[in-house]
Amino acid sequence: MTKKAILVGLAIILGAASLGICAQVLYNPYGFRPGAEPNGFRGMKWDTNIGIYKDLEPMEISGMAAFYKKKGDPLWVGKAQVESILYGAWNGRFYLVQVKIVGSTNYRNLRDYCLATYGEVERLGTGEQQYYLWNGIITRMILDYNELTKIGEWKFFSKKLQNRRFMEQEE
Repeated sequence: MTKKAILVGLAIILGAASLGICAQVLYNPYGFRPGAEPNGFRGMKWDTNIGIYKDLEPMEISGMAAFYKKKGDPLWVGKAQVESILYGAWNGRFYLVQVKIVGSTNYRNLRDYCLATYGEVERLGTGEQQYYLWNGIITRMILDYNELTKIGEWKFFSKKLQNRRFMEQEE
């Protein structure tokens, strides 16, 4: 075999491998649309000291975890009226948002908002339990809803801090 034939063969193999990797990156059924991955919520960035946000009221503190409500926080996300929005901190660092919804109309409005804002992902779950999952580089987001109870929850969090939290809890 000539050197030229080997180089051409190698170029074809590398080109095919690159194409496969690009296809996987571009088609991620659980990923955020490019440029749409959040790094926090409503002006609060992941991994910031929760103490800098003076408009937070503590709701529950348990060990290293703390949950807060924001004074004057609008209970709307897009066209969805929400029951509550909680902001979570681990070891004093902002890492989690938890939004509760009630009712099928509010769920559909929140689902439509999430799909339009963050990108289309596949629906998971069967029957009365519905899930949508966005898994990004810095944020993981889950929207779930139960048709029977008409209760849903939208949670998203910093993957880095969630992983750190699990590691520290295992020690």
